[in-house]
Amino acid sequence: MELERKVVERILYEPNVVKTTNIKTEWFSYPPFRQLVELVLETGGQEKDPLVLFEKLKEKNPLTTYSTEAIYDMQAEGFYGQDLDKRIKLLMQRYYKQLLDKAIEVYANESTHSNYLIMKDRMIAMEKLELPEDDGTLDSVMDEINYELENEVEDGIKFYPGLTDILGGGILGGEFMIIGARPAVGKTAFAINLAEEADKNNDELAVDVFTLEMTKKQMSKRFLSRKTEINSYKFRNPAIKLNDAEKETVRGAAEMLAKGNLRIFDKPRTIGDISKIITRRAYDNKDKNYLVFVDYIGLIRSSEGKTETRHVLDEVSRDLKELTTTLNIPIIALAQLSRGIEGRQEKKPMLSDLRDSGSLEQDANIVAFIWEPNKDDPNEEQYTELSVAKSREGITGDIKYQFIKSKMCFEEL
Repeated sequence: MELERKVVERILYEPNVVKTTNIKTEWFSYPPFRQLVELVLETGGQEKDPLVLFEKLKEKNPLTTYSTEAIYDMQAEGFYGQDLDKRIKLLMQRYYKQLLDKAIEVYANESTHSNYLIMKDRMIAMEKLELPEDDGTLDSVMDEINYELENEVEDGIKFYPGLTDILGGGILGGEFMIIGARPAVGKTAFAINLAEEADKNNDELAVDVFTLEMTKKQMSKRFLSRKTEINSYKFRNPAIKLNDAEKETVRGAAEMLAKGNLRIFDKPRTIGDISKIITRRAYDNKDKNYLVFVDYIGLIRSSEGKTETRHVLDEVSRDLKELTTTLNIPIIALAQLSRGIEGRQEKKPMLSDLRDSGSLEQDANIVAFIWEPNKDDPNEEQYTELSVAKSREGITGDIKYQFIKSKMCFEEL
């Protein structure tokens, strides 16, 4: 109670501090203190007169035991409360600790999956609060750089050899990669192949796929087609179209997928819901490499009620990029390209072809495009090309692939 009182006294003495703090009324357990803080927040920190504050308080709570004199006395005491930021942080930590304790108690009494997830979210929130504050100094960073001068450090998550080289050794935590393509070129299949290559070339890797264009079952069949190299068409009615040997192969692959570190999510549709799952999964896999695919970014809805496509994409792009840096994980998001490509002479995609948003180009560390250079000329070699048009930490360049559509398989040439 004393901690709450000291914070309220300082806020009453200097109400404009609420403009520069993230203080929340729910952090106060004592109702009269909560009401006073709510008043200051409602006035935007502009009102300091004890009489005016008292009148507003009485309007909200006619039974208040406070008086004008009591508010004045609290303001006077606030003169001595110099450590407001420290006290607010303690107040916030206490609040989240109470939430965590309650979540642990609920889970102990009723061990359901939903209660477990709530408890895990509270643990993650507490971990974030306990992170040391960054004072901006470079000493620790320079120590790391000096270490790297003499010691080989781990590369990022590896895929195909050519792509891994272009990325400078693989994709790293903190990197946001966009892969853009026109419809029916194979961007989902390419993402599945990247996940397979990553699983093959990296130890202790967890992969999450957020699919907004198809169901978990449909996406799982795509993975099985790629893993077994059985024609994806046969998975439409496998009881009839697969022979006994193929069915046995699929059963073995399905068991491996189910027991592996791949997770597919098809229910979350908003960026807020997706962010929560990614945060929780990053926490669950903090001792592993963790890679996220989003298929595709243009179908994610806003958590803030935005409806205009450009503004929604800006929010989604910003939040996904922020997740890569705060959680130190890589995220690969698929994107639809503008149909303007089809109406021009030069068909090779450019950064400006990213549909409806400049934020994707700006936020992404890496931007690559999938296209078919000789699609309209049957006399030329037919192949699919991955064109890396932007790479902040690596280089740009083009990589050729043979895309075997029936098996959902990309082979690097």
